[in-house]
Amino acid sequence: MIGVMGPLDPEDDLIKLCLERGELVSVRQELIDSGNSAQFSSLQACIPLIDAEGRLLAILAVRQMPFFAFQDRTLSLLSLLAGHIADLLRRDPHVLQLADADAQQFTLQLKRSLVDVEQHTLPAGLFAFEMTRANDELTRLMERSQRGLDLHLPVRNNRDHHVLLVLLPLTSPQGTEGYLARINLLLHEHFGIDSGFDSLGVRVMPFNLEPGCDRNGLRNFLYNECGLNDQQVAV
Repeated sequence: MIGVMGPLDPEDDLIKLCLERGELVSVRQELIDSGNSAQFSSLQACIPLIDAEGRLLAILAVRQMPFFAFQDRTLSLLSLLAGHIADLLRRDPHVLQLADADAQQFTLQLKRSLVDVEQHTLPAGLFAFEMTRANDELTRLMERSQRGLDLHLPVRNNRDHHVLLVLLPLTSPQGTEGYLARINLLLHEHFGIDSGFDSLGVRVMPFNLEPGCDRNGLRNFLYNECGLNDQQVAV
């Protein structure tokens, strides 16, 4: 599927290159500025829409983008957005097998975060807060701490403990440390200055999605360390 305004030549060299590489390709900015880009292609860029499982769903063919310079930062943003659009166009069948809609959304964003760090070096943070002692007040406080971009997923692990998974998209390791410090401050304010994760029976398990991590490492964290299964989070 190829989308663009006006007729499109399927033999266009830029389209062929995009299909061959499976990544965003563009005509160099200097060729566009000089008016010589037409010698290579009638397009300025081709952006593949590839979902989190690596399936090519479509190609977005760009003939003109008059308000944007084709710099690396702009192209990286276009590629990033295309991946998120692909996830919306076709849901992962493994994700759809999850019975809970919240689990589906959490898993989808977790898998996209893994792709974003692999392809765009955009890190994310993941926490599992395991409540080793029942504490409804603490559970409600943790759930109320959710920020705008964060995703929360409450589950129960194989140790029969309540676990709150927290995904922090587009968050560096330094940012995850700041998040944890903020939660600690909330605990001090609500339960007293001497209170903290340890005294409240909370086991904190962090996982940074950063360059070098892979899906096997993420699975090991979720299924072995956190005690979850693929019916709760399907990665």
